[in-house]
Amino acid sequence: MKLSSLRLLILAITILFSFRTIAQINITSPVPRMVFQRGLNNQAAVMVTGTAPLTTTTVEARFVPLTTGQGSQTAWTSLGLLSGSSAFRGQVTVAAGWYRLDVRAKAGSTVLTQTQVNRVGVGEVFVVAGQSNVFGGFERVPGASDDRVSCVDLQQDSLSEQTLPLRFSHVSYGTNIGPSQPPHIWGILGDRLVQRLNVPVLFLGAALGGSSSSQWNLSAAGTIGTTPNSSVYRRLGATLLHYILRTGARAVLWHQGESDRGTPTTTYFNNIRYVIEKSRQQLGGNSLPWMMSRASYIDGVSDPNVIAAQNQLISAVPNVFPGPESDNITGTDNRPDYTHFKGAGLYRFTDQWDQNLSSSFFQNAAPFLPNDPAALITSGYTLPLTRRQGETIAVASVRSDAQESDNQYVAQIVRVSDGATVYESAPSTDNPILITIPTDLANGQYRLRTRSTHPVLLGTLGEPFNVQQSATPSPAFAIFRLPTASGGTGDPVIQKWGYRYEAGTYGFYAVVQATAPVEVRIERIDGGSFSDSGWNFVPPSNQSPDYNSFGDFNYIRNYPPITAGLGGVSPGLYRYSIRRQGDTGAGLWYELRFLDGRNIIYYPMEPIAPITSPDLIPISYALPSTQYGTSNSSLVVNVVEVNSRTTSGQITVYVSKDPLVTLSFNPAATDIGGRSVQNNVWTFNNSNPSYYILTTNQAIQGGSKLAFGLTGVLTPGQTKGTLTFSQIIVGGSGDEEQANNNSSGVRIDYFNK
Repeated sequence: MKLSSLRLLILAITILFSFRTIAQINITSPVPRMVFQRGLNNQAAVMVTGTAPLTTTTVEARFVPLTTGQGSQTAWTSLGLLSGSSAFRGQVTVAAGWYRLDVRAKAGSTVLTQTQVNRVGVGEVFVVAGQSNVFGGFERVPGASDDRVSCVDLQQDSLSEQTLPLRFSHVSYGTNIGPSQPPHIWGILGDRLVQRLNVPVLFLGAALGGSSSSQWNLSAAGTIGTTPNSSVYRRLGATLLHYILRTGARAVLWHQGESDRGTPTTTYFNNIRYVIEKSRQQLGGNSLPWMMSRASYIDGVSDPNVIAAQNQLISAVPNVFPGPESDNITGTDNRPDYTHFKGAGLYRFTDQWDQNLSSSFFQNAAPFLPNDPAALITSGYTLPLTRRQGETIAVASVRSDAQESDNQYVAQIVRVSDGATVYESAPSTDNPILITIPTDLANGQYRLRTRSTHPVLLGTLGEPFNVQQSATPSPAFAIFRLPTASGGTGDPVIQKWGYRYEAGTYGFYAVVQATAPVEVRIERIDGGSFSDSGWNFVPPSNQSPDYNSFGDFNYIRNYPPITAGLGGVSPGLYRYSIRRQGDTGAGLWYELRFLDGRNIIYYPMEPIAPITSPDLIPISYALPSTQYGTSNSSLVVNVVEVNSRTTSGQITVYVSKDPLVTLSFNPAATDIGGRSVQNNVWTFNNSNPSYYILTTNQAIQGGSKLAFGLTGVLTPGQTKGTLTFSQIIVGGSGDEEQANNNSSGVRIDYFNK
């Protein structure tokens, strides 16, 4: 070979090796602590999507239980590669449990790279709706002790839908039950359900204190005001359109009626029946179950008309199930203010939810199960719901689609009457995408949708809105966005990082969960004024106020205003950075406008304890082990799992052949030589000249075995001696990783008569 050719070959190999070492899989869905609703068959079809290296020919996924007894390991399942893209998408059928998701990319039979997502659940998903007694916030309550109780950590009244996070958290006293309420009793109830059902649970919160049935009804019908109460249904609608379309749900847990004292039975019934019907319409007509509380007690008085309406909803509306009868929880030890549950009352209230979420309920409440790839790009509301031609509207979406580096998004206006796309914006990476309603667009009803460009994916349709030339001009609106840019590398000591911002006073707290001291920096980058822009040490949390929103954080730094609205962190564009104390680099940083309330911006995947793989060994028996002359001979092989992990996928065993004995396989055999075998689950292949090959796809439970047996005739002729049958379990069988104990042999001593 010429020197120049050799150099080119070395260069090509170097480039290939470099590509393979940096090429990665990026999983966009599911994300850590996400829980998918199981069906009545105790399974869910979990959509897995992301991007793989360019040379990938196959992408495979499997789910591995984090703990024995909390799920069943799946076989490696092929996921489809999308045409003209490195993106992949596919579904894996997963039994209820708590898992690590493994995804690997292969070129032919060679694994290029592999990655994982920790803590993905298949279990129960509930949406909480109603008023103050399910909203909470009256007193600090304990978080969930079980790792499998999840939430979306967000409490936002403005519901800027483009800022809704696809980030899930463990329920603690400091987290929120997003998108709109405090944790309240849901960590306590979550623990009880997880322990009883042995499946993970996700709670999403859409309740609001002081809300009445008429406010829920009017806002569901599209009369959405500018205050939280006059727009209350949007909390539930946005939860359904952005989260439940992805995760599915068992039911809406409804507790409301205290604000309806004096409301006639028929009025309450009609109000809430419409709300139920609206929620189901937003899920494509699916009959989403509701659990209806009997609740009316306020200021020490119940209202029988409201209770009668709630009972009528249970009896007359399909798939509405009886919930708590909480009016019987009275007394100052339960309701010190004669309305709200506190102290012992919180636990008695939780007891009632736990009792009504019974085995019978789970057997009969058929959940909503998602099955639409469009739900990787979801659209919700554009407000107000009546607009004029020529107005600017913000097309918001929540995005978890797999995308190439050159991907952009397009906003569409779709006519409701025939589904035609009547307008499409220029491509953009912004969220929301600002568009102007065409001046020549006909009056009528329309919906918004977002489409990706590479790969192309049509998202879901948003809530219908009206375009009318005679409509009142819409007021100017503020636009909130997620961080616009980021950079740097997160130090492993940083486990969670965010802030609490008080938009009304300009108060700001940097909040960090870390295993070592850290520093933060806030820099104004839009030309506005901010003086405290250096690196600042973040003190331990015991030096800060004991606010609920500081739960989960052990380092907190205050940037206080001089007075409300003066000094502090005024509205503007900032670069917010963090690094380990003592480092000198730029750290990890985001460019953003701070949103009101507690917001998490960095939450790397939490580690998990090592998961052991199955380990298989062969144990064999020759029957009999000593033989004289021509005689019947049998071989039984037990494939034993010795690491307490259930196998997954095909198991292959090679058994050596010997010219003195020809063995055959009876697929109906259950006993050979007094030893139990399961030949019916094994496949026999006699085509190899040196080995019998046995295969099975039957899973072997941890610590158990699966046996097969072969029978034949030994013909020693005039010879005597010893023959050995060797058994080899092919490495990787049943998804095992250890292969140094996969062979054994059994000896037969034979004599001529």
